[in-house]
Amino acid sequence: MRLTPQEREALDRLASEQQVSVGELVRQLLAPHLARAERFSARLVPDEPQADPMRRREHEWLREHPERVAQLAGQWIVLEEDQLIAHGSDSLEVFQAARQAGIRVPYILRIPEPRQRDAFFIGL
Repeated sequence: MRLTPQEREALDRLASEQQVSVGELVRQLLAPHLARAERFSARLVPDEPQADPMRRREHEWLREHPERVAQLAGQWIVLEEDQLIAHGSDSLEVFQAARQAGIRVPYILRIPEPRQRDAFFIGL
């Protein structure tokens, strides 16, 4: 930090009056501001662990429960790790159920309807 000669002189004078070093004076002056910044940054760190961004456990659940997934065809579902939290035909209702269950970032997906044997799918 660069100080003007007048600022440096004022710090020297104030430190001399309080019988502390300039460094100690600066620490004393900054301490309340640093404590406030630390309290603020602590609020930015979540208390609970973050969900796996790849949602590996949710994908495992889908692979391990093919019969249940087949029963949910055409519905929206919410998975949280290895638990089915909610399902239904209305995505908003399913989302709201997840939030009511305390899930901040729900993993929501729609289980597709089974394809007919004489139909084919073209992805564009």
